[in-house]
Amino acid sequence: MKSKLGPEISTLIERLKPVAFVYNFKDETPARVDGFLDVSATLKEVDGYEALTFWFRWDHDWEGDDVEDWEPVTYILDREKVIDIQTRTHWRIISWMSDNPVLDGEQAIIYFSKNGHAPYMQVQANVGWLKTAN
Repeated sequence: MKSKLGPEISTLIERLKPVAFVYNFKDETPARVDGFLDVSATLKEVDGYEALTFWFRWDHDWEGDDVEDWEPVTYILDREKVIDIQTRTHWRIISWMSDNPVLDGEQAIIYFSKNGHAPYMQVQANVGWLKTAN
């Protein structure tokens, strides 16, 4: 399957797949193990742009309702150029590119909060504040 961007979707996914970390707090007793299940990707056109969303799936939601938790990380693309990276915390969309995020090339570096799994990015203005995260 091809998008309007030109390259195969699998090539686009490989190029932009986020680098992901989960916070692990050493003082949690008993230690809880977050069960990461898988990640998938969807590509769709939105208002003339392409939205490539990576869906990270966890085995639980922080509310404890035994419902699997899906967390999105979306790249907004103008042809092949990344113009925004967005995440969702609860019901709010966060646009990261205006805050000069720390990237690995074009790949987002995503930190998931323990138990809630909300995805966050580190921005240039706060480089160093995550040094104690495992």
